[in-house]
Amino acid sequence: MCIFGCDCCVYSGALDSNSQPQATKALVLVGVGVTGYWRLPLAYYLTDGTNAELPHSLLRSVICKLWEACCVVVSVTFDGLAAN
Repeated sequence: MCIFGCDCCVYSGALDSNSQPQATKALVLVGVGVTGYWRLPLAYYLTDGTNAELPHSLLRSVICKLWEACCVVVSVTFDGLAAN
């Protein structure tokens, strides 16, 4: 289980295995206040590259958890990769 209580982040591979690729990128999800000045890191994922499905599913999961906590998401911004 991840910090959000979902099964989206459960890692089933061997952490000590040399067969796993080394992470070269980080996908970081940060919440920012609209009416107040605050920033809160919500989650981060280390990866060796990704397709569009991974950020989509992670973002959807985080938005659902924020909604359950009575937070309203008004904007989403992707930055950092040329594919964005």
